[in-house]
Amino acid sequence: MDNLTFKQGMLTGSAAILVFVLLCQFVLWYLALALIIAWMPFCIKYVLNLIEIDYVLALYFAFIAFQSIHMTEHVAQIVQIHILGRAFANSHGLF
Repeated sequence: MDNLTFKQGMLTGSAAILVFVLLCQFVLWYLALALIIAWMPFCIKYVLNLIEIDYVLALYFAFIAFQSIHMTEHVAQIVQIHILGRAFANSHGLF
């Protein structure tokens, strides 16, 4: 993992997740968990490198990353309600 750049790690993680999702028949919960697991080591390494440069930038990156995950949760709820036709009470997002 030390030889991979951040972009290469993300692309590798995305490819692995695509294969995983195809094998799991597009279950949203599995997709979210696979994304988090696959990208976490690269994100942690990236944040640690950012801390050496500027800790405020690292904090901002972490905040944006967590907010992006939260927004993805809401997008999943929108898909469940409007595309899959689930009731609002039954659309729980990814988790």
